[in-house]
Amino acid sequence: MATSSASLPTVFGDVLLWDVPAAAAHTGLTERYIRRLIAERRIPTVKLGRLVRIRPDDLAALIEQNTRPARGAA
Repeated sequence: MATSSASLPTVFGDVLLWDVPAAAAHTGLTERYIRRLIAERRIPTVKLGRLVRIRPDDLAALIEQNTRPARGAA
């Protein structure tokens, strides 16, 4: 049984990189929205030849930057 490389994270040394489907799956966002974030350069990417990869820490930073506190929170 062959596995798709799209479902596996890419690891270079200590750096874990996600492709677009993996980033979408881990965040609950659509692949289309992840691609839009990349096109608008709202999220840093790593380009390896024609492959585009995303660091999980960069996605976490984007989510943190766009997190708003609940109303009434101190």
